[in-house]
Amino acid sequence: MTSYVPEYLKARNRKTVFDLFLHERELSRAEIVQRTKMSFPTASKAVDFLISRGIISEIGSEEPASRPGRRRRSLRFNPSAYAALALNFEGSMLEVGLVDLAGQLLQYEQHPFDCFHQTEDYVKLTPLLQSVVEKSPCHVLGVGIGMPADIDGQAETVVLYYDRQESMIPLQRLFGPLLQALHLPPFYGNDVNLACLGEALLRGGPRETMNLCYLTLGTGFGAGIMNNGAIWLGGHGRAGEIGNTHMGPFDWKAPLPPQIEPLETRINLQALEKAFGVNLLDDPVLSPDLENRMVEFLLPGLVTSIYNFSFLFDMDQFVLAGAVPAHLPGLVARTEQEVNRLLSHRKRSVSITRPGSAHCTLIGAASGVFESTILSELQG
Repeated sequence: MTSYVPEYLKARNRKTVFDLFLHERELSRAEIVQRTKMSFPTASKAVDFLISRGIISEIGSEEPASRPGRRRRSLRFNPSAYAALALNFEGSMLEVGLVDLAGQLLQYEQHPFDCFHQTEDYVKLTPLLQSVVEKSPCHVLGVGIGMPADIDGQAETVVLYYDRQESMIPLQRLFGPLLQALHLPPFYGNDVNLACLGEALLRGGPRETMNLCYLTLGTGFGAGIMNNGAIWLGGHGRAGEIGNTHMGPFDWKAPLPPQIEPLETRINLQALEKAFGVNLLDDPVLSPDLENRMVEFLLPGLVTSIYNFSFLFDMDQFVLAGAVPAHLPGLVARTEQEVNRLLSHRKRSVSITRPGSAHCTLIGAASGVFESTILSELQG
């Protein structure tokens, strides 16, 4: 125990300083001490380690303080010190990005890709990804891979569902040849969980105190839940399946499975098309009246689920993303208004915002790479 605690504190201090630079970009050692409440020697050790890895650099001297003393050297964050290759399999498309330490997309491409678990298609994909890595202006640490599926990290499998049957495919079988060709270590994640990580990276500030729920509504309804800076995965990596929750009492005498009506079937794209005869993915021009009626149609399910989540997870920061809110601009503000109206009797409130980027999953996949490579080095 005595050997573990100092190493743990050292890792936490380095990560705290790194997160501070993500948000502030330029600081002096004195400002770091003031913001983090570390002692000057402790903060300096963390700074020196980040300098040695090129993550921050000294940029000269500031004016001396009002009292006599040494000039303070200013420090600047270097987001281009490293990058990560990021992949997001979404529908019939593959998003490819190159992302720096600050979450900025240095390169972005889209390519048709029918099914992420068809391994033979990766043979065609390899030259494209190799080209992205070769063109990178900085060292690429690894590849982050986001998938619309549950990831069991302990078993190193992706969990798929066909006709209500569960199938588990080893990640090595899917991506092994590709990773061998790229010579990059992988980081895997569910797409919504990675989007939550990406949103956290873009917000900056101390991750260890961040609590956030990232909701995405499109063909399904999913949630990524961040608790004190870490994604909550659950016992088998399947947490956040908010779309599978049930809104009303069960009919215990009805046969299975018709008595179970998942929430997402009431509020997803298909439900809107069935109710209004409009497919939002076709980018229709909606009249104000039709948009308002669609929003009213979605509110009962959305408001109820967010209201429940706010109590269940003691959460007050929500992001609402996905194809549905992207095509219904008034949905986010109206949902926040109605949730807060219901919460007002308990003197509580929530913030519901749009995502900080249209590419949060790619940014989160890169963030996972940084955490598992260069930032995990901070723990040694």
